[in-house]
Amino acid sequence: MDTNKFTQFNPAIVKFFRELEKNNNKIWFDANRTFYEKEIKEPLKQFVSLMAELFYKNNLQYIADTKKS
Repeated sequence: MDTNKFTQFNPAIVKFFRELEKNNNKIWFDANRTFYEKEIKEPLKQFVSLMAELFYKNNLQYIADTKKS
C-alpha cells in the first residue's frame, strides 16, 4: 500500500475490536489476522506516515515513526 494514500479507517474495525475484547486469545486472533493486517495495521502505518509528513511540512517537533508510533 502507498503510505501517502491514507483516506480513512474501515468502519468494520469497531466490530473487530469488540470481538477481540470478547475473544482475546491466539486462536481467534490467528483466524482474524488477515483482517487485522489489511484493515488495521497497514492503514495505521499510512496514517502515521501522513502525520510525519505533515509534522515535517509544518515544522512541528513531533515524532511519527511507523515502527515506534
